[in-house]
Amino acid sequence: MILVFDVGNTNIEIGSFSEEVGNEKIIATARRFTRREETPDELAFFVLRFLEVNKIEAANIKKIIFSSVVPQLNFCFYHFAGKYFAHSRIIEVTSFINLGISNKYKNPAEVGADRLVNAAYVFHTYKRNSII
Repeated sequence: MILVFDVGNTNIEIGSFSEEVGNEKIIATARRFTRREETPDELAFFVLRFLEVNKIEAANIKKIIFSSVVPQLNFCFYHFAGKYFAHSRIIEVTSFINLGISNKYKNPAEVGADRLVNAAYVFHTYKRNSII
């Protein structure tokens, strides 16, 4: 099972996905207001409650993937994951991660990770250039 987070300026979106290759599917999703001063423990209470409500065992989470346009929360995510999901692999999606697509912006860091993930998904799903 994979937990994914999209940390935006307004909201943090969370989703859980099955990890079965070729049969990936969304299990559950939720959204909450972004608080820049959030602590790792506050984030953990939200995530653990999300898992509980959706009857997902925390021990089954093998990967935590997050993208963030709120840099001050990145430490919060690493600390939260390390404390509550030490058994899981943590992946931060940045503008420099290899998603199998080319980021040809003059300054690649100007492209939000959320846009890169969307572009990579569409490219790998439809196998052609697309407008998102």
